[in-house]
Amino acid sequence: MFVNGIPVATAELKNPLTGQTVEQAKEQYRHDRDPREPLFARRTLVHFAVDPELVFVTTRLDGTTTRFLPFNTGSDGPGVDGGAGNPPARPGGYRTSYLWEQVWHPEAWLDVIRDDDLVGGSARAAMGDPKAQAAAFANNETDFGHVFDGVFEDKLIERIEDDTLVLQKFTDDDAFKTELTQRARRYAYEALRRDVA
Repeated sequence: MFVNGIPVATAELKNPLTGQTVEQAKEQYRHDRDPREPLFARRTLVHFAVDPELVFVTTRLDGTTTRFLPFNTGSDGPGVDGGAGNPPARPGGYRTSYLWEQVWHPEAWLDVIRDDDLVGGSARAAMGDPKAQAAAFANNETDFGHVFDGVFEDKLIERIEDDTLVLQKFTDDDAFKTELTQRARRYAYEALRRDVA
């Protein structure tokens, strides 16, 4: 998927009528897509595995160790307690139609890109911290995270303090907070190390 000619996402779409489901889409990403290719490594933000029933997503391809998270609305729909998966399809529709009707809607992509700039901008601000710079040169990425993660979280909170919805999600949703922090850490670590090399 592209926004103004810029790649933002990839999707593996599968059809159970041909014997393929979302599981084959995930395996295709893990085994048939080279995570070092620029399209997958640096140019896109997210990768979707999709069939008519379920959606899974990852922000980083890492070969056979790629982890996908469910990107479904729940069995009773968004905001309603229920089980895993998606609600029944509307007549003539699919259980995953919310993906192309709402998530992949052009206006939604503008929000995604804004949020990615939020992470990148916060990471760049944290990279200016002398402690983070020193840690990048002296440690592996995991140990670098012990110093960087706290600095990054402070910088991110400074940037989102006026956006109460994002701030609440960041403070209340551990998975969201972890994903943003890991993404920023990887971005900062690689950028700082590249500048020295």
